[in-house]
Amino acid sequence: MAKVKTRLYIRDRLSEQKPVSLDKQQSHFLKNVLRLEVGHAVALFNGEDGEWYATISHLSKSNCELLPVYLRQEQTNPRSLRLLFAPIKKGPLNFLIEKGTELGVTVFQPVITSRTNVEQVRVERLQTNAIEAAEQSGRLEVPVVLPPVSLTEATLKLSTNDRLLACLESGEAEQASTYSFTPVQSISILIGPEGGFSQDELDSLRKNSLVSAISLGPRILRAETAAISAIAVFQSQHGDWNERPKKTLWPDSFPLKP
Repeated sequence: MAKVKTRLYIRDRLSEQKPVSLDKQQSHFLKNVLRLEVGHAVALFNGEDGEWYATISHLSKSNCELLPVYLRQEQTNPRSLRLLFAPIKKGPLNFLIEKGTELGVTVFQPVITSRTNVEQVRVERLQTNAIEAAEQSGRLEVPVVLPPVSLTEATLKLSTNDRLLACLESGEAEQASTYSFTPVQSISILIGPEGGFSQDELDSLRKNSLVSAISLGPRILRAETAAISAIAVFQSQHGDWNERPKKTLWPDSFPLKP
């Protein structure tokens, strides 16, 4: 059986034998970067209809048409896990989005704090990074990158079923590895800016009944390190780390090019 290495996220609905067309950029990627040809197999997903194996039925310089022929995985959706973070510099931020996607974050919410130094957040670029990471990691859905909001606005949006885990560098806090919560709660993780939260922000967070102060250990972590550490601890304790990746093998009944 041939292993299909190429996965693409598309926005069209997917169903058996219903042709789908790729945009110019994706068509260029398949033809000129990967140098695929008509008959080659590609895995497609859209976050709604599962993962489909499809074959290239038409490929030109600016257009590619694929034909879904086999449902590889039924659609499943992970538990909601939101990451609220103060924007940081481009390189570390790209890294944060990529690794957060791989680790199972479902929503990325930039939050502006009093010590946030980054003036502009390129949401569209970050969303592209999330799509590419989802394609690479085998996810069936793509996390959403939301426009920035203030820290105050983000906390005001919390509902009674939400629990915000604020990773704080100082003061009393529960250990991230032993924190427990009820299954109905929607979990968000909050990572502060370089330099930490201001005293007013700390006081406001600690007074909020929907916020829990969380400790990530004795060392001062960079923002991207703190985010990845908190996500990893959550997923190991309460997430989907007991599952295994699905094999992506082409069935014997479809003698198509890998």
